[in-house]
Amino acid sequence: MAPKKSELPISLREKIVSLRENVLSYREIGKKVNVCFSSVRYIIKRHKERGYTSNNLRSERPKKLSLRIKRNIIREASKNPFVSAITLANDIASTSGVQICAQSVRNVLHDAQIYGRSPRKKPLLTERNRLKRLEFAKEYIEKPFDFWKNVIFSDETRTYIDVLRDNLPQSAIKLGISNSYYYLQDNDPKHTAGITRMWLLYHVPRKLATAPQSPDLNPLENLWNSVDLKIRKRKISSKSALKQAFIEE
Repeated sequence: MAPKKSELPISLREKIVSLRENVLSYREIGKKVNVCFSSVRYIIKRHKERGYTSNNLRSERPKKLSLRIKRNIIREASKNPFVSAITLANDIASTSGVQICAQSVRNVLHDAQIYGRSPRKKPLLTERNRLKRLEFAKEYIEKPFDFWKNVIFSDETRTYIDVLRDNLPQSAIKLGISNSYYYLQDNDPKHTAGITRMWLLYHVPRKLATAPQSPDLNPLENLWNSVDLKIRKRKISSKSALKQAFIEE
């Protein structure tokens, strides 16, 4: 099949109509504007029928993905952030019978402000740190349960100094261990920053230093992760709304 020729510009169509109004024949007009006879006749005929020379607005290409399929894509990506666009496209094909490419899935997710990220590569555990972790485990594995009742674990919030100043002493008092508690934190950059170490030096006499690349010992981390996922689904516009959301969750 021969390729479709480009459409005549509107200015040329209007000139053809104008020449016809000057009682020129189709062939005479064709010679003047260098357009074939049949095209001249077609343009003039459409102008008589419609009253204008421009094309009608064409309907858009029908959407391949329905709103329901788009919602399913967004829901699955939100439920499992590690799922790939290719996997989602295959799932749509198997469940809905609609064949789409991975880029179409990405376009739906981008419209919903969901973007893919490459996971950060974490260095492998070095032999030196492996030995330090083993030493830490051997030192504390025989500690009685009452010892761990006197340990206050840290969290990785961004406003770290504010949390320490406003909550650590009060937490120790509420737990009844204000004079005997140990403070344990991991090696997160916020925990090892100079301003943090200086504050701890003057306010926290007893600390447990975890080895580099240690597994997270804070029992609340899994709970916080669950709460964090639920909070992110809410529309938070103020500190009071955030506090209320935490209380409800």
